[in-house]
This record gives sequence, structure tokens and C-alpha cells, in this order.
Amino acid sequence: MFLPVDKNSYSSQLYIVFLISMCLLPFSTGTGGGSFVVTFALPFEILLCISIILNFIVRKERINYANDLKLPAFFALLHVFSIFISSLMNQNLVVSFARSIFDLFGFVIFMYITSSASIRKDAILVYNKIALIFILSGFIMSVYFIVNFGLAIQENTLEQVLLERENGGLMSLPWGASNTIAACLMMAFYLALDRVFNVKSLKANSRIVMFFIMLVIITAIIITQSRNVILTLLLGMIFIGVLTKNTKSMLVFFTMLVAIFFLVVVFYGQDLENIFAARVGDGAEDVGGFNGRTTVWALSIDYFWKHPFEPVGYFGMLGYFDHTGHNVFITTLIDQGIFGLAAYVLFVINNFSFCLKKIFNKCLTSTTRIRMTFYLIAMFSILLQLQFEDSNFTAPNITYKWIFLALMYLSPFCDISDKERLTEEPQRQLN
Repeated sequence: MFLPVDKNSYSSQLYIVFLISMCLLPFSTGTGGGSFVVTFALPFEILLCISIILNFIVRKERINYANDLKLPAFFALLHVFSIFISSLMNQNLVVSFARSIFDLFGFVIFMYITSSASIRKDAILVYNKIALIFILSGFIMSVYFIVNFGLAIQENTLEQVLLERENGGLMSLPWGASNTIAACLMMAFYLALDRVFNVKSLKANSRIVMFFIMLVIITAIIITQSRNVILTLLLGMIFIGVLTKNTKSMLVFFTMLVAIFFLVVVFYGQDLENIFAARVGDGAEDVGGFNGRTTVWALSIDYFWKHPFEPVGYFGMLGYFDHTGHNVFITTLIDQGIFGLAAYVLFVINNFSFCLKKIFNKCLTSTTRIRMTFYLIAMFSILLQLQFEDSNFTAPNITYKWIFLALMYLSPFCDISDKERLTEEPQRQLN
């Protein structure tokens, strides 16, 4: 099917292209700030999607798409259709298309990954490989950002880099927005967390490596200074500890957090007071209004009341108002209109309802239900973060979103009982 063991198979070639694409996704041709930005992964995503479509056409076996996934596929298609139709309404078609095309790529990848659900052996193989690639991509993005941060400190002071985020160099990684990076890394962190605490067969060495990856990702998230991502991630860890009755994940997260803050205080304590005051203290601009976001929301809603049937087109707010809505629902309403917002809301509701159904499905093992709880909390964190940012317009975030959702929908089809696991493990070792 998608990623068989045979190294000479056509599907394994797709796997290699996907691996290259995800590893190159964090890197781009520009640094934002008005420059034309294209991810280095673009040619490989195009190649991957063309190969996937050809595979769908020429494959001899019939694709038995799981019944549980037909409705999600329909709402996903509706969401992508709305994005492409509204892209034509944007006065700057190139800018709009440069973003909407990644939703098309993501949707094609989403459909292909979830098509493996009909056969459990294929679902397990695909899920494990794609999840590892996703985590690797997040790790690469984290290292890339941390290295850039270190180089920026060499040229400027820590205070300048953190306070003057664009001038200091902190914003020069990918797509010109540290909030985008933090939002992407949050998805990778949840997958790594699930792998550490929910994969019983994970070897000790692999577990240590995964802990190290989590530490690097957390470090990068803190460096981005994305207050809403840090806050939503904190809430997510608390919810995971409460809902899964597993405080280990929460304790590990807080331990990493405290260790990183301790190191920062030791080496850069003299700069922290001014930085803290500027970000959340007396020196911060309009903390009560979320740094001007409430004003933007009011102006956006006022525009909608005056022009309820005149959407500005996908990613059109930035060109029309010189700012985005900094809220996924408001931005979608202004960009895509009532139909686009309805399509997005149905898409989101279906994602959450799918998770809830699987969590309360007594036919699934406890391991699978815990994993679906992880996904539910992760989606809640992502949605909460999108109430204050529009990071969902960037190519890395769009691609991550579709693959993350594909893994979420594929996860319950990997369900395997403890009895079956015990009988299959010796056979796997013999092979």
C-alpha cells in the first residue's frame, strides 16, 4: 500500500519524497518582512502530490475508504473548495494562490494517508513512519530556529533580539513570524509526547532520543516568545494529566520548562527584567486589548456588518486592511464569507466529534483511547492559539495541519489488543 517494506516499491519512493519534503519544509527562500517567501519543499510537494494522484489512478486494487472517514473527507473537501473559490476573489491572485495551493497539497496528502485505514497492517506502518517524519521535521525546525537565535545574539544583545524581534534577527526564520514556528512545533511536541508515554514497545534508547527531541522543541517554543502557544501548551499538559490520569507527561513538561528557565536566568538574568516588562509587564503595549487585537476584531466585525456578502478573498485581509484578523473565525469570515466560515466550522466540529467518539468507544483499547485524548487536547490547543494569531496562512503550518489531522483520523484504525500485540511481536522479530 503506502509504505511497504520493499525498498524497490513505488510506494517507498513516495515515502522518500515525503521525507525530503518534510525535512526541507522549515527552510525558505526569504525571511518575511515583505520578501517573496517560498519553501524549499515546494518542488518535492508538487512531485509527491503528482505521484499520489497517479498512484490513485493506476493502482489496481479498489480503495475501500473507511466509512468513518467518508464524512471527514467530505468536510475537508468542502473546506478546501471554499479556500480555492475565495482565492479568486483576492485582488492579488499570486499572493492568495501561493498559500491556497498548499491547502490543496495538504488535502491530497491527507486523503492518501487516510486511505491506508482499510487494512490495519498498512495503517500501523503508515502511522508510525509518518509520525516519526513529522517529529523529525519539527526537530529540524527547532534546531534551525535555535541556531538562528544564537547567531542573532552574537551580532546583537539578547535584549535587542527579544525586544526588537524583527530587527534583532529573531523574526528572520521561516515566513517572518515566530508565532508560526511555535504553532508548528506545538503539533510536533504533542506527537513526540504521545510516542514517549503511549508507545509501550518503544525501546529505552529511542525513548531517550525522543525526550531530547522534546527538550529541543520546548526550547525553541520558549525562544519564540509566543505567549499564546506557551499558555495553550501549559493548559494542554494540565488537561492531559487530568484526563488521562497520567501526571508523568505533565511533570516532564514542567521539568523541562523549569530547567530551560533556570539556564536562561543563570546566563542572561541581567536582561530578563526589561524583557519580561516589555512582553507582559508595564512596558507591554495594550495588554488588556491583546496588543491591539480587540481593535482589529471590532473593525473586522464592523466591516462584515456593512458588507456581509462581499468577502475580500482568501488571504485578502492583509492587502485590504493592511492587517489580518488575528482570529481564525473572524479572518475566515472576512476572507471567505459566510459559506467559507460555515465550511470551516463544520470541518472543525467534525474533527472534534471524531475524537470524542473514539475516546468513548469501549471497543477500542485503552492505549488508543488515550492517544485520541492526546489528539483532542492538541486540537483544542491549536484552535485556542488560532483565536489570537493567523499562523494558519503559512506553508509549514498548512502542511503540518493536514498531516496532523491525517494521523489523528488514521490512529484508531491502528488499534491492536494486548493479546494480538503479544502474538505479533515475536513474529515481527523473526521477520
